[in-house]
Amino acid sequence: MTTIDHEGFEISPATQQLADSGEWTLRVSIVKHRDPQGVTNQKFFDGKNTFQSKEEAEQRSIEFGKKIINGEQPGLNINDL
Repeated sequence: MTTIDHEGFEISPATQQLADSGEWTLRVSIVKHRDPQGVTNQKFFDGKNTFQSKEEAEQRSIEFGKKIINGEQPGLNINDL
C-alpha cells in the first residue's frame, strides 16, 4: 500500500475486495498529525465507484483523497481532522 503526503496530510488507500463481484472499492484514509507527541486524527472516505483491479482502486483512492483535501469533492471535507 502506498502512502503519500499532500498539503500536510497523509493519504493511504484503504480499498477492499467485494466478495460477491471480486471488484475493489474506492476507499481512502486521510491522516493529520496534530502535535510532536504523535497524536493523529484519521478519517475514512468511501466513494461509489468500484474497479476491476486492486492497483486501479488504490490509484483512484489516492486521487480521491487529494480532491477531498483540496475541497474539490462536494459533501466531503477534512474540517474535523
